Amino acid sequence: MAKGIYIFKKRITFDPVAWLCSLSVTKRGLYTYLSLIIGILQLFLLATDAIFYLVILDINCPSQNHTGALLMIQVISFYWSVMALVYSFEDEHLKIFLYALLSVVVNFVTYISRFCFEVQMIGYRVEEFTILPQ
Repeated sequence: MAKGIYIFKKRITFDPVAWLCSLSVTKRGLYTYLSLIIGILQLFLLATDAIFYLVILDINCPSQNHTGALLMIQVISFYWSVMALVYSFEDEHLKIFLYALLSVVVNFVTYISRFCFEVQMIGYRVEEFTILPQ
C-alpha cells in the first residue's frame, strides 16, 4: 500500500502500479504519439548531424554508422503515423486528427531530409573495404 501525504487533514495517496493499470490508450492515440515522438527525435538527430557536418566540420558524425537503422526506424514511424491518420478518420475528434496529420508531415519531411542529407554527404563518409585473398 502506498504511503499517503496529509493535505488539509485528508490523506492523499499515489499508487503508480494502479495508475499505470488504469491508463487507457486508443490505437489512434498510441500510433499518433509514438510516431510523433520518434519523428521529432529523428529530426533532432538530423539537426545534430547537420551541425556536425556544416558547422563543426567533423566527419566522424555520431549517427553516420547507423544510417540504415535510422532509415528503418523512420519508415516504421511513418507507417505508424499513416495508421494513426487512418484511425483518426473514424473518430470525430479534430485534435487527434490534426496530431496525426502533423505526425505524417513531420515523418515525411524528416525522411526526405535524411535521405537527401545522406546523398549529399556520401562523399565525406569513410568507407573501408577488405578484399580477401584468393
